[in-house]
Amino acid sequence: FAKPLRIEGDGKAERIIVERTELDENGAARGTGETYEVPASLVVSAIGYSTPPIEGVPYDERGGKFRNEGGVIGDRLYAVGWARRGPTGTIGTNRPDGYEETGFVTREIPGVSVGVFSSPAPGHSYERWEDSMKEVGHTGFLHDARIMAAVLYHFLSDAAFRETVKAEHRALSGWFDEYLAGLKKVYAGEIR
Repeated sequence: FAKPLRIEGDGKAERIIVERTELDENGAARGTGETYEVPASLVVSAIGYSTPPIEGVPYDERGGKFRNEGGVIGDRLYAVGWARRGPTGTIGTNRPDGYEETGFVTREIPGVSVGVFSSPAPGHSYERWEDSMKEVGHTGFLHDARIMAAVLYHFLSDAAFRETVKAEHRALSGWFDEYLAGLKKVYAGEIR
């Protein structure tokens, strides 16, 4: 991991000086003092993120995320990714979340998806990332794949189940359309 310190060059960007980072006990990046340079002729600034609030949905202004307990905001209302935990971590520290985020939806909407819990460590911590690289993470991934294959077989071989899943898909599709309409409303000034 690394964080940019400065851009250097003779009247134009030629290199970025970065500092190596390491994760602290809370999974946050901290500088080590060791620096190196990365050649660069173009620099694109992409910093800062806050999930925009949605009217009627509990929101944590300070954290830039929706108030939730393990991803659950309320009855059939969920948050995932940065909307769930705020803008923290990197791809590496967020990877294990992909194995688990569908689990809470599966509990309440059968046939939608499956998630396998792969680590007892707190979400998006260094320990969770370590677990995803060990046998427990690999085993969780394999169980997840086997369960999904079984659900797919059930879908293909059971007409009544297939009709239930199709009905759920129509409902989810309608909710997704509402979600897109909400995004268009929130970002109306930015959409061209």
